[in-house]
Amino acid sequence: MDYRIPIISGLLTPAYLNEIKLSPTFNEISFAKEYMSRFTGGSQDAWFDFEKLD
Repeated sequence: MDYRIPIISGLLTPAYLNEIKLSPTFNEISFAKEYMSRFTGGSQDAWFDFEKLD
């Protein structure tokens, strides 16, 4: 689930996301992980196999 569901539900606002994107500390990879549900790697202790998901 990405950021669209929380926006529709009223938990996040588009203005808040724009503020994050315009921040001088904005990191595209961190944003993708946190707000777009993107997986960037796995670990041996993970419940899922990242290679299969990828």
